[in-house]
Amino acid sequence: MNPKKKTTPLEALHQAYDEAANAVEFCNWYSLNHLKLKNDEKQLIIDTWDEAIDDATQDIDHAFNGAEYWLINYKKP
Repeated sequence: MNPKKKTTPLEALHQAYDEAANAVEFCNWYSLNHLKLKNDEKQLIIDTWDEAIDDATQDIDHAFNGAEYWLINYKKP
């Protein structure tokens, strides 16, 4: 069973831009959410790094591909 797909910070930004009625609404959304987007991006990098470390320690012959974590957790069908 695959985990529920998460939304990347970039996808959240694109979605907010598409849903905003005008530039002012988008700027207001961004001013309220830019710190969360920044923190989410940092957490994505940390999670990917941790997954790579776990993968390397469990199967030394398997080279972890950073895209592999993204495909499992973020890629939408």
